[in-house]
Amino acid sequence: MLYRGMGKIFPYGNGVVFMEEEKLYIVTHPLRLRILRVLEREGSLYVNQIVERLKGEGVDVDRKLVSYHLSRLLQYGLVEGEFKLMNPSKGYAVAVKYFRLTDEAKRILSRIRNI
Repeated sequence: MLYRGMGKIFPYGNGVVFMEEEKLYIVTHPLRLRILRVLEREGSLYVNQIVERLKGEGVDVDRKLVSYHLSRLLQYGLVEGEFKLMNPSKGYAVAVKYFRLTDEAKRILSRIRNI
């Protein structure tokens, strides 16, 4: 595993461990924080649903930007993704990736709320 701190990566077990400060930095980006709040409120959603919720809150954002920020949150272990089948009203079932908060993200959001 690697331990990453102060711009350096250190060996530590079988993966990467990010410092609490790095996770807080990732979470406090305005759009990422809004995405996390949507997932906190709604539960498991796929990208287009997240975009719809954000647009409903007056945030003009496109799917690619939300996908990018979800990939960063996934990289830092703040969201989890799981493929599921979605059955549209017409046509065949489509595999879409649903995202949900990890326990770590819930803990960090709780800490931010208490500041």
